[in-house]
Order: sequence, then C-alpha cells, then structure tokens
Amino acid sequence: MTAHVGLMGAAPVADDPAVAKQRAPLSAWFSLGVLSMVVVLGLVDKLIFTLVAEPLRHTLALSDTQLGLLQGVAFTLATAVTMAPFGWLADRFDRRWVLAGSVVLWSACGALRGTSDGFSTLFFASVGLGLAEGSPLPVNNSLIPDLFPRSQRVAANTIFGLVTLLAASIGSALGGAAVTLSDAARPHLPAAMQHLESWRLAFFATAAAGVPTALLVLVMPRATRGRYDAHTEAAEQVSRQEFGAYIRAHWRTLAGVVCGTGFTMVGFSAVGSWIPIMVARRFGVSPQQLGNGVGASFFLATLAGTALAVIGMKWARRRMGPAGTLRLLALGNLGFASLTVLLLFVRSSFDVFCVLGLIVTPLIANVLISPNAIQDLAPASMRSRTAGVMLMVGQLFQVVGPLAIGGLSDKLSAISPNALVIAIVALAVVMGAVGSIVLRATEASFARVVATITGGAEA
Repeated sequence: MTAHVGLMGAAPVADDPAVAKQRAPLSAWFSLGVLSMVVVLGLVDKLIFTLVAEPLRHTLALSDTQLGLLQGVAFTLATAVTMAPFGWLADRFDRRWVLAGSVVLWSACGALRGTSDGFSTLFFASVGLGLAEGSPLPVNNSLIPDLFPRSQRVAANTIFGLVTLLAASIGSALGGAAVTLSDAARPHLPAAMQHLESWRLAFFATAAAGVPTALLVLVMPRATRGRYDAHTEAAEQVSRQEFGAYIRAHWRTLAGVVCGTGFTMVGFSAVGSWIPIMVARRFGVSPQQLGNGVGASFFLATLAGTALAVIGMKWARRRMGPAGTLRLLALGNLGFASLTVLLLFVRSSFDVFCVLGLIVTPLIANVLISPNAIQDLAPASMRSRTAGVMLMVGQLFQVVGPLAIGGLSDKLSAISPNALVIAIVALAVVMGAVGSIVLRATEASFARVVATITGGAEA
C-alpha cells in the first residue's frame, strides 16, 4: 500500500520567527518510535503470510485465485473499508485508545489464522485482521502533524517512513528465519503445538507481540490537536468547514491524488504479493532464502529510495512549490512501471531479487513523499477523516492487484509456463502509466488547495 517540510524545505507558517523556531519535545520522538513499531507489526503480519504462502497453499490445497482473494479481498479490502470509520473515531476520541484497541484485535485475528483448517477459516481470520489494520494510517496521519511543527514535519514523516521500511525489510529476513527456527523450538513447546506446521507457529509468534505493543501506545503522551497548525484567517475558515462541505469543495483534487497513486498501488500490491511466490515456485527457494532475498532487496531499495526522495523534494520544492510533490510521484510511477519489464528476463532467484530492488526503489521514494500530500490537503480538525477517506479509496485499488494477477495467472497457465510473470508485468506497466497521467493532470488544483488550507503559507 503511504514530503516537503523541514528536511525538504517547506516554509513555516507565515514568517513568524517564533513559529519557525518551534521544536518538538523528546516525547514526540518517543511517540514516533511507538507509531513506527505499530506499523512494523502490521507489515510483519502481512510479510509472514507472503513468506509461508507456498507451504500453506500445499497444506490447505489452495489455488492461486484463492491466494489472491486472501491477499486482495480478505486483507486489503477489509483494511480499506475501516479506514474512514477509524478516521471518524480518531477525530472524536483519544487516538491512543483507538490505535491500541485495533492492535489487540488484529493480533487476535492473526493468531486465529494459525488455527485454519481450510480456506474459509483462513479467509475470515484474514478479514478480521484486515479490518483492525485500518487504524494505523489515518491515526498516524493525524498524530504526526500534532507531534511535530511544520519545520520538522517532513523530517518526522521521512524518518517514520524510513524506519518502518527498513524494519520491514529486516523483518522479512527475520520472518523467514522464524519459520525455519520454529522447527527447532518444537521440543520446548506445549505438547499440543509440537505437531503443528511451521507456518502456523509463525502466525502465533507474530500475534504474541500485539499486547505489549498496545501497552506502549497507551503510555504515549497525549497530543493536542492542531497545536502546530496555521492560524491565519483562511486556514481557520477551512478548519471550521463541515467535513462534507470540504469534500464537496475539493473532491476533484482529492480524487486525482487518490486515483493517481492508487493505480500504481494496484501494481505495487501485485508485485509485493506475487514476486516472492513466483521466486519460491519457479526456483524452489526455501522460506529462509526467500526472506533473506526479499529483505536484502527491500533494505537496499529503501536506502536508494530515501536518497531519491530527499534529493527530489529539494529540487521539486525549489522549482515547482507544492505541485512538485505530485510531479515526483508521477515520475516514480513511470520508473516503477518501466523497471517491472525486467522480470521477463530473469534466469535465477538472484536475478529476481536484484530486479525487485530496482522496482521497489522509486516506490519507496513515493511512499516517503505521499503522506505529506495527504496531510497538506487536510485541515487539523478533520485530518483523520480526510486521511481515512483518501486512504480507504486508495486501499481499494490494492484489492484489484493480487486478485487480478491470481486470476490472470490461472487463465494463462495452460498456455505459458511464465504465466505468473507475464501477469505481474502487464498489470504493473498499465497501472503505472495511467497513474502518472492522472497525477500530472492534478498538479495545478493540488497547489491551489494547499494554499487555501495553509492560508497561503505553502504557496
């Protein structure tokens, strides 16, 4: 499935020296670390499923279409439909309790996946996990602007994205090791668990981290809403708007941003979900090797993508102002679509891991840039709801990717041994190109809305 302040040069609110000198307290950085842990836990839950998909498929006799349903409809669609409700809750209640409750719920559903004896149980457990994982993105997009002043917001967003992405890449390697080490741990487990498959034990292990993570969320200091936002007359007028009126006034711009990034996420979700499965199936690598390879690819891509985001935003902000954010996202889409074609020429698992690193690099840059676009488009009083609605619609695009690839792969399997690769490349190229066109067309209206929201401070 989400940068132009502070580190990348956004202007502070108006020209008030007192505002420009504002710095977040140490407690804000602690909270940022906890929010990163929550996102990492959710990513690990998803990565574990991808790493054990092949042995799980054999144990439960699943088809590729069913795997696509589990990753697209069961998890991604379920996550999407709860983002707006979680955004509504976060705008009205203590965001810490909203986030902590969702962590406990998704961990319980993650453990339930380990008890599955067929597709139905696994599907409904994945739906429950996906429903609960709709919380972090709208809550985080509301909390970070209230934890950090505008002069540090992009730095915070970049660090947050970088930490979670690096942790996710390391978590992929650790997840593969956890699957392997679970066999060695069998003698120390209760007798009822010693006969269980490794993929079941992996689900139980990740679920166990939920309660301590939720407790850390609850000890975070409470953040005052809108404490660092602009107080110009225009910005205050926007903050007093009804949510429905705000959406009606700016729906074209919001739709352009969501659809432009969403078309690419169709391809990204397909690549992230299916490339590890393709490697395991075509080259016979073990979960440990798969985890190490995917982890190394994402680690190197994260470093390169971060550099692209930082350098690109400095250039774009200086030359284009707020509209530069969308221009960079469009270029990232084109880069992703073009590089995916290289999958047609791989001859080994090492080749695939190298290509995966190249494909993911522009997407990592987009992941680090895009949260700032969402935050800048929303006033403080309705930031969680705006983020929730935008992310919910964007998440719906990700439902299409895994399911479309699974169905297309099943259809092509009778005529081509490379059916899965062809399906991945075709979808990524089309979606990346369409996303770039939509983002380019939205640049001008995006800049106008940002100027309205900030009272002209970002112009």
